[in-house]
Amino acid sequence: MLGSALHTNSMSELRLSTGLCLLLGLVSIAPAVQAQEVKHAHTIEECRADQSLWFLRLNDEASAASVDFKTLLLWTTEMGDCRSVDPQQVYQYLDTAAAVAFTQTVRLEKFLQRHNQLDQFFAEDAQGKR
Repeated sequence: MLGSALHTNSMSELRLSTGLCLLLGLVSIAPAVQAQEVKHAHTIEECRADQSLWFLRLNDEASAASVDFKTLLLWTTEMGDCRSVDPQQVYQYLDTAAAVAFTQTVRLEKFLQRHNQLDQFFAEDAQGKR
């Protein structure tokens, strides 16, 4: 029983570790995707409307599944920009960015599982290959 609990804890830690590694990777990708677009200043109204809509979409599984990964990267970038434009709503933008990151992490983990690479990732991560 204890061995099972330790294994479950270990798997939870590995899952969390996987999520954090993937999230950090996403953060480094977002600026590259953003550079491909013409940059414009966001308004408070645009930020609030986008945040509200995107948060609702991300919390509906079918709706979230219809948004492609590159769009999610752009959403993360915009939510970061909106924190500066609209500091009164900073926590809403952070919540939405976290929901985007969670959605991306789940997709990346499912990709690794589909391609039988999750165990390889765990093994390499345990070896310090980061």
